[in-house]
Amino acid sequence: MLAQGLMLALMLTAPGDSAMPTDAVPDGSSPAFLRTDDARFEGLPDYPFQPHYAEVAGLRVHYLDEGPREGPVMLLLHGEPSWSYLYRHMIPPLAAAGYRVIAPDLVGFGKSDKPIRREDYSYAAHVGWMRELLFERLALADITLFAQDWGGLIGLRLVGEHPERFARVALSNTFLPDGSGEMPEAFGRWREFSQAVPEFPSGRILQMATTRQLSDAEIAAYDAPFPEERHKTGARAFPMLVPITPDDPALPANRAAWAVLEQWSKPLLTLFSDSDPITAGLDRVFRERVPGAAGQPHRTIVGAHHFVQEDAAAELVKVLLAWAPGPDADRAGLRRAEGRFVPKRTPLGEPLDEEGVVLARERLEKAFEGDLEGSGDGEMLTAMTPVRGSAGYVALERVTGRLHGREGSFVLQHHGLMRRGEPSLVLVVVPDSGTGALAGIEGEMAIEIGAEGHRYRFDYSLPRDADGGSP
Repeated sequence: MLAQGLMLALMLTAPGDSAMPTDAVPDGSSPAFLRTDDARFEGLPDYPFQPHYAEVAGLRVHYLDEGPREGPVMLLLHGEPSWSYLYRHMIPPLAAAGYRVIAPDLVGFGKSDKPIRREDYSYAAHVGWMRELLFERLALADITLFAQDWGGLIGLRLVGEHPERFARVALSNTFLPDGSGEMPEAFGRWREFSQAVPEFPSGRILQMATTRQLSDAEIAAYDAPFPEERHKTGARAFPMLVPITPDDPALPANRAAWAVLEQWSKPLLTLFSDSDPITAGLDRVFRERVPGAAGQPHRTIVGAHHFVQEDAAAELVKVLLAWAPGPDADRAGLRRAEGRFVPKRTPLGEPLDEEGVVLARERLEKAFEGDLEGSGDGEMLTAMTPVRGSAGYVALERVTGRLHGREGSFVLQHHGLMRRGEPSLVLVVVPDSGTGALAGIEGEMAIEIGAEGHRYRFDYSLPRDADGGSP
């Protein structure tokens, strides 16, 4: 599922046959497998977590289990060719907010066992392995799922088969193929590369699909599960398991999952990045087809590539905890303010009209009530187009008043777009703009417009008090 296949193919020597293991495999009820030496996982940067294991279909499957055991479950599913190391920056703050965070390594990846035979890997097998681990071994329920890449292809099948187990779903850079659309050309190049390259470069693949520069130690951590090419059978198999042909055996089960998702009324949130050419635009499919996606604070993660967890872990956590606060979110420094506001817009100067595209400047004033009592004052620039439902605006607004009893001010930056009727609005606190008792504030505000007028929901954090308590 990685668009960087073409770039890698140009950078790496890729002639010859795929380096598939050819080991003789004994007959038996469970597949022959390889187990990566634990010594390869020692001293990995930012990965202090204790390993947990469960036997699943004769294989040892690794998972992380962090946070209070009695807390609500946050399930983090990775994809190809990563492992639970991908979530190392997200797990601690989610656990601190009171979630029991479960992050498995898919079979063939990370610290989990790695079947040797190519035929032991199938889409159905991956779904079955995770089903047995999560539901039969760990007995998880009331799950909040965050899934990316193949984590979505597997996780959404589980949601479709066991919707009662899930409370809500958040998706990033993933999809659930049902045979109704064509795959991008870049995906075809990735598939060809994954089968032809003599040495499958897991760490370099992670780097090519990440905007920020990974350290040598981080790249080595992604290579750690695969000491030899024969350990990478599962990684090579995954691209060929994406169902893209009409007769693919996985399509009936995927379509059955979609039938459930199209009736799904629980919350579904999309957090796709803006720089992943494979999954770009597929977030809209979920927003249009899943009822539970309506009214959710969907977000495009700006400046992030396919492995959004590497590029924007802190932003993902902030959005997730604003959307689904854990029981200890307040102790983790997160609070929510809600109430109403009355806006007033006053034109400033004459609008500029060129072929029906109108630019205008306005003064923006607000009166807030509720958990935030005060006023807002700023300026906005708007752009209206002749296409119905397409427009945009940006604004800076200073909010002054009392927030949960603390007096001060802060500046909100607005970025709003309407794409042919589909709205996207982000209001975020400008870093270090807080004054008075609101100095150091960080947060984001969501706005809803309904029959009762304008409402706000402001999720924010403040520096902890000197005695270590919550704000």
